[in-house]
Amino acid sequence: MIPYSNQASDLQLRLAKRVKSLRSSHKLTQEGLAIKANIALRHLQKIERGEVNVTLETLSKLAHALEVDPAELITR
Repeated sequence: MIPYSNQASDLQLRLAKRVKSLRSSHKLTQEGLAIKANIALRHLQKIERGEVNVTLETLSKLAHALEVDPAELITR
């Protein structure tokens, strides 16, 4: 069984890569996505570096702003 902390950090890195990739494909800057998702720019920067755990609310906001299902942010 994989330790919880490794699973959590794997998900954080997966989310980081996916958000950054989708943001780029939508031609959004970090500031543009932060505004569109109604989250703080500094928080988005930490998310894209895989440094923070996100709440379900933040995951939902990002998914809505990036026009994807929330599950897509952590499953690819």
